Amino acid sequence: MAPTTLGFNLYFLSKMEQFRGNKQKAVEWLERCKTETPQMYSYLMAQDPAYDLELIRQDLLKKTTR
Repeated sequence: MAPTTLGFNLYFLSKMEQFRGNKQKAVEWLERCKTETPQMYSYLMAQDPAYDLELIRQDLLKKTTR
């Protein structure tokens, strides 16, 4: 697997666990992303506000109820 793909997957596993309320697992995935793919980690952390899963969920719900 390409490092960018691995980093993206690890980051989103962290976001998913955070969304589910499993903070310990979220931190573990994020630390793994930081350790194994540091460049992708830096890039994704700079973009982190754009990946707020709760805001994305709310936006999608609004679009489906229109």
